[in-house]
Amino acid sequence: GNPLCGLAGRYEDARRWLRLARGAVARIGDPGRLEVWLEIEEGWEQVYEGKTTDLFERALQRARSAGVDDPRRRASAYAGMAEMAGNFGRSDEACDFDRRAMAEYEEAVGAEHPLVAQYLGDLARDQIDAGKYADAIASASRALRILDADAQRGDLAAESHQRAYVEQQLG
Repeated sequence: GNPLCGLAGRYEDARRWLRLARGAVARIGDPGRLEVWLEIEEGWEQVYEGKTTDLFERALQRARSAGVDDPRRRASAYAGMAEMAGNFGRSDEACDFDRRAMAEYEEAVGAEHPLVAQYLGDLARDQIDAGKYADAIASASRALRILDADAQRGDLAAESHQRAYVEQQLG
């Protein structure tokens, strides 16, 4: 799938790419990992279109039943569920899913990885929407500390991109 098609509003292109991917997966007889990935990508495309979906939950169930242990995929599914909940005004639920996504990603890459800062930015945005301003400041501050440490190690490109993302979430 091409999630950037959905981000750019090119939903028909995204659906076409996902149909092609699903056909390829059917031909090769995937034991589960690719099906999980496809359901998550299809879920994101529906979220980008402002729809509600159970694809993220189905992907998590499929992963469990197929023995697919991939914390990055779980993080993406929980992040999608958070985005969907936030889109429909369920900010407290979105915060819960954000925390689960962040915990999965921390398991995958470590608590101080710069991409964890992105999940913290998402959490901060949903905390603001839920009226939990002190929590939002704490989440954003942690994200910025992670990014500052990353910049100190010399990764300025990733740091500046992620910093802009976190700051955008805070308005």
